[in-house]
Amino acid sequence: MKKSVAIELDKVRNLRYGINALCQLEDMLGKPITKLQNETGIKEFRVILYCGLIWEDKTLTLEKIGDLMDEAITEKGIDYINDKVSEALELALGNNKKK
Repeated sequence: MKKSVAIELDKVRNLRYGINALCQLEDMLGKPITKLQNETGIKEFRVILYCGLIWEDKTLTLEKIGDLMDEAITEKGIDYINDKVSEALELALGNNKKK
């Protein structure tokens, strides 16, 4: 099982990108995950966060994720969410250089 990254939103949630989440992400965005680096808008960012959180809470919707993002951005800034998502994707894709 893939490790997760804790992220504080409305409560502490856990971001995890297993194979199913990565496939769902590519399906929802219509492009491979490798094409996201410099082409990520707010709409794509919401989908990325959604796909990383849905494994833990199947009741989440894109609209609810948007609301959670609004709250987190107000309190912590968008960089906080971006850093957590990046960390979780690095874990999933094996780019974590920690030993």
